[in-house]
Amino acid sequence: MAFKKGIKPTLYGVPQSPFVRKVRSFMHAKQLPFNIIPIMPGDSRKTFRRMSPFGKIPAYREGSLRLCDSSVICAYLERCHPETPLFPKDNRNYAHALWVEEYCDTVVSKIMTFRLMYQCFLKPAFRKIPPDKELIEETLKEDVPPILNHIEDFIMNDQEFLAGPELSIADISMTAHMLSYIYSGHEINADKWPKTSQYIDKMLETGPFPKALREENYPYYQVFLDKSWDVPDTV
Repeated sequence: MAFKKGIKPTLYGVPQSPFVRKVRSFMHAKQLPFNIIPIMPGDSRKTFRRMSPFGKIPAYREGSLRLCDSSVICAYLERCHPETPLFPKDNRNYAHALWVEEYCDTVVSKIMTFRLMYQCFLKPAFRKIPPDKELIEETLKEDVPPILNHIEDFIMNDQEFLAGPELSIADISMTAHMLSYIYSGHEINADKWPKTSQYIDKMLETGPFPKALREENYPYYQVFLDKSWDVPDTV
């Protein structure tokens, strides 16, 4: 089902959010046109809160339809535009893709975005407050390695993608969220996690991600990382 004639959907949220990046990449993979209005999470404007009652991003509007939550938006778009499937048809691959998406939206985002990216990038760059180095060091030592170990296990040696032979919501979610680790000024240690490092590098250069990254002026974050408040080294 195509968009109704004359209706171009609008996505609300800052492009650098991993949840907004996830939906943008999903739409690019399906070659769906859209407008984007940069809105910070928690914005109190009534027009935004009618789409996202809790102030979370992204929000999505298509004519009279209003949606929020990246997973809901992607699932809706998959039903409306099945011609470029991004949810696997195989039942087991489908279940695995949903699990990877959920893992990224919860566990990975908690550590990579709401802790590391906030402390290393958002807090010093926009709030002008130095990062909590002890918290960063503890996170890099205790919390990041288990996540990278799990991702390493997700990647099969003979498969290019995470949930079957084609690009899926699993790959889009993983890449969108792992960019927060890069935005925090860190790189994946290729000696410890070779498959993960190679996988993320390849994803960033293929499919919908080059276009998605251009939209957020990647790697503009490097401007903010060249500071006296340099963060601890990569694990």
